Amino acid sequence: MRQVEGRVVQRAVAGLGCHDEWNIFVRLDKARAEHPAYGPGELIAACYGGRARSMAESELETCPGYEVKEKTA
Repeated sequence: MRQVEGRVVQRAVAGLGCHDEWNIFVRLDKARAEHPAYGPGELIAACYGGRARSMAESELETCPGYEVKEKTA
């Protein structure tokens, strides 16, 4: 928070956690599309920025947020 003209102003900030949430939805949707009990018509619905994700968007991961990938030897 900061003060502007004597008023306290709080800024809305999206953290890197939303990148991780996005990538989780993408990975779950890929797994559901490949599973014989679900298929491509059973993707998980999600809204970001006040609008629903499109089918094309639900196939693309974004850069990782706070995700820690395992190191392989």
